[in-house]
Amino acid sequence: MNIVDVIRINKDKTPDKIAIYIGDVSVTYLELISMVVGIASSLNKKGINKGTHVATFLTNSLECVVTMLALADLGAVWVPLIPNSTQDVIKTAINSADVTYVISDNRFTQEEKNDLIQILALKDWYIFDSHYDSDWQKFINEENGIYSHNVDPDIPYILTMTSGSTGNPKPIVFSQTTKLNRSFGAKKLYRLSENDVILAATPLYHSLAQRLTLLPLLLGGTAVVMKTFSPSGWLDAVSNYKVTFTIAVSNQLELILNSPDFINTDKSSLKIIVSSSALLKKDMKKALINSFSCDFHECYGASEVGTVTNLSPKDATNCLNSVGKAFGGISIIIRDESGDSVSTGEIGEITVKSPTAFLGYYNLPEVNSLSVKNGYFYTGDLGYLDSNGFLYFSGRKKEIIITSGMNIYPVDIESVLLTHPDVLDAAVFGIDDAILGEAVVAAVVLKDKKQESMDKELRKWCRGKLLDYQKPLKFFFVDELPKTSLGKIQRNKLKNYFQ
Repeated sequence: MNIVDVIRINKDKTPDKIAIYIGDVSVTYLELISMVVGIASSLNKKGINKGTHVATFLTNSLECVVTMLALADLGAVWVPLIPNSTQDVIKTAINSADVTYVISDNRFTQEEKNDLIQILALKDWYIFDSHYDSDWQKFINEENGIYSHNVDPDIPYILTMTSGSTGNPKPIVFSQTTKLNRSFGAKKLYRLSENDVILAATPLYHSLAQRLTLLPLLLGGTAVVMKTFSPSGWLDAVSNYKVTFTIAVSNQLELILNSPDFINTDKSSLKIIVSSSALLKKDMKKALINSFSCDFHECYGASEVGTVTNLSPKDATNCLNSVGKAFGGISIIIRDESGDSVSTGEIGEITVKSPTAFLGYYNLPEVNSLSVKNGYFYTGDLGYLDSNGFLYFSGRKKEIIITSGMNIYPVDIESVLLTHPDVLDAAVFGIDDAILGEAVVAAVVLKDKKQESMDKELRKWCRGKLLDYQKPLKFFFVDELPKTSLGKIQRNKLKNYFQ
């Protein structure tokens, strides 16, 4: 039984129940399945079927949700990409994921589309106009039953990219079974049901929003998908749709708590809020627990293995700095550089064995062998376990910057800066930021001393070469970068100095 088959069962039970709210559109279960079948039929006629790799450039929209489900019903492989990706990102991602079809809204010109089809040897580029009434309603009446939705849920379903523009992407492979297991695991952990209204407030090309959209649809509940996040919009959604459950990025919660609308907004429908993606500061965690009149949880996890730990309200008082304990058949071992387990309280790399783990990285056998050993995924994160099994997160072994819940790889930005003719050396790192969680900044060594003019010049240089969230918010000009005897940049020294 695939994902859409489960939703079909919910449609048969409550055909007229609202399945999803998004923007100013609401769709019942009956309408949703009709749209999914219509789009799947149309895509199938174009040659998309089991195993076809299809990339999308779609914002949070009904089109994106229906496409996600239609590809599941066909047994195709979905490759969700950032809508405003640069040409380099598009080429790298499509080639690394063996994409043969692209679905987008009308942001691309015909000339851009034709050029990319030719360069990337795509079979077709399917464009949806973004006007629901004129372009989507027609699909409800598409001929049904012309394709088989007898799909093996264990085959690849989603390839999610883990890298940015110039790095080598590592597409994470998920099956429909993975998504089903994660949804029903969340149902059990947080005691969710068909009566819940669940809010998704992050981009649908990210696994968190996919999970929060699929979860209510699989339970027979109602999904609320925000087109874009804002603190006031989040609060309005909770109040207007009587949201009962959500998983939010930690820095989003900080913004929500500090919003002038927080006090006067009705949040009484909320039963559980879970903080995810980055560690909450101790004082902020206390403030959130005291300010929301619902159960407040914190979790630790990774896209590759899903949610790994849960810090429940009853444990938060005594273990406030922890991110919780493993649950649901999950095993955590902290290891040293040799791969041996360390003593209780000793910091090492967090490794995880989970029944909701990914299938591996697509077409990267060497990376897979390094990342997964004896069933344990090596997260690249550092932490320790106490004597009661509570996990404490200590930082990232990998030099990833997390801004607004998005992973940013310094090498992607550095490689762009180093192509500038006046840049001798560059190091990119994150500094703590109250709004973003971490802000991207760069320390730059120039060939000639002309700092006053170079800030503006480097911002201009990055334009068009980097995505908005990758662009450094500040440039620091230095005489030299701190490095080890082996020539490795000491980013922690830079971060501590410029923080």
